[in-house]
Amino acid sequence: ESVSNLVAAGDLTAARSRLLEMRTSFERSQPEIAATLSMQSGNLAIHLGDWQSAQADLTSAVAVFKSLEDRDQAAASDLLRIYAMSRHWDGSDSSNAAVRDQIEADYLAALEQHIADYSDLNTSAKAREWRAMLLRAADPVSAASELLELADHGEDDHAMRLMQSGEILIDACFGWPLAAKPDHHERLTATINEWMQQTETMLAGSQAAEVSAGIDNWTYPVLEIQRLMISLERRWTAHDDWQKL
Repeated sequence: ESVSNLVAAGDLTAARSRLLEMRTSFERSQPEIAATLSMQSGNLAIHLGDWQSAQADLTSAVAVFKSLEDRDQAAASDLLRIYAMSRHWDGSDSSNAAVRDQIEADYLAALEQHIADYSDLNTSAKAREWRAMLLRAADPVSAASELLELADHGEDDHAMRLMQSGEILIDACFGWPLAAKPDHHERLTATINEWMQQTETMLAGSQAAEVSAGIDNWTYPVLEIQRLMISLERRWTAHDDWQKL
């Protein structure tokens, strides 16, 4: 039975097994096909929620694509592998801190390596976004700064990255202790200034055109609310009770 028929029937386990059987037959004669089959089987493992098998399949795909000097496919496979790592981390047992911390460390290391290896490819932008979201609790200012830099250099998802950065900055303003890091206040102020500048430029352009083709209809009011919240934070004193307000 063909893989496509098995997938259509919802039998993803059998479909993945068939792909792995096919991969074995192509490993020596046509490694590019074997790598593609590894990528496909890894994708099916993700749909099955088998994160470790997905990582194994996709690691194999990356290695072969690298040996064939196909950087685009290697990067795509590696990003999918990292996605499987993120889902593994999300679903890890929170009661076992040591295991969860190790999965998180491996996930962060994989993101860092992908960004270093594929900085010239589009996949690195997604890896940087994921890294920012991972680091937002420990270092929200750096996370917001990374998203702002991505927003400044991307057109299609500019508004979304601004909203992500704005959400982190609001959390940092209202919920993160100023004493958490010695230079936190200065770094936060500089990042807010950059966010305000980019956001106000985007909102002004949208208002001038009345309906901006570059911003989804729901994006404009969200950015406006975020801007107002940050503006209010700047007007209140440091002695106000943020949580109560």
